[in-house]
Amino acid sequence: MILGPMVPASQAQPFDGDPLAFGRVLQPVPVRSVRVGAAGTRNINTPLSIFAETSPMRMAARSVGRLDVLYSSQGNKVRHCTAVVLDEDLVLTSDLCFPSEGGIVMATLVMGFVDRDKPSAAQTFTVHHLPIEIDHDAGYALLQVLGDPSRRYGTARLATRGVQDAQPLWMIGHPLAGQMRIAHRDCAATDPAMTEDGWLGHGCDSLPGASGAPLFDVSGPLAVAALHRWGNGLAGNAIAVPIDRIIAASPRIARIARKQAETCHPGPDDDCLP
Repeated sequence: MILGPMVPASQAQPFDGDPLAFGRVLQPVPVRSVRVGAAGTRNINTPLSIFAETSPMRMAARSVGRLDVLYSSQGNKVRHCTAVVLDEDLVLTSDLCFPSEGGIVMATLVMGFVDRDKPSAAQTFTVHHLPIEIDHDAGYALLQVLGDPSRRYGTARLATRGVQDAQPLWMIGHPLAGQMRIAHRDCAATDPAMTEDGWLGHGCDSLPGASGAPLFDVSGPLAVAALHRWGNGLAGNAIAVPIDRIIAASPRIARIARKQAETCHPGPDDDCLP
């Protein structure tokens, strides 16, 4: 079953799914779950489930979840994105996850959905349907979660340095509302890394549903350097929001970043992991 038209690769943003499946961990999978455009290239990101739980990939992925937003616009619709836990009850995602048309009815955060064959291992949290902050110029939304997902899943550490040209990255998210996957093959910042209007260009494999997915700086202690916003990395036109752009726009997030920096001491006993 095709859940509405697939978004062209050049505009791959959130994933609009089946509103009748809202609230479920397992979402219907479109038949056309391969890339549209990019010369028919198949999705090349990797399921997190193949890596050991103690691997750096799984450690980085702990604080990543799927954001499901149910909204009303000539009938109920649902939008799927990726989000990352930032504090005890705060999650960070792309501003594109909240439709400009219609009203938000309900939102949930699905954490720990790593293996499609083990949906019972995931946990769902209710998210307040109105963002605490949303900034379309800076490209982010900050949401409040009912409960404390950080107690089980930890929080993401924000990068304290900008992304360098051609810097290797990992992007972890929930493309097509499925199980968590990592883009690491050919996943790097463009050269030059920054566009003229202050966005980060990257080549990480992306499909609808990856909006809001964290891009991790893997050149040092794992930290979120940017949030994927839109585009198809394999086509060379993916855009992400640099974390320093978000920090500059949000005093609240800036405080969280400063607090994290005070407790991060890179070294042999590194406590800077997510």
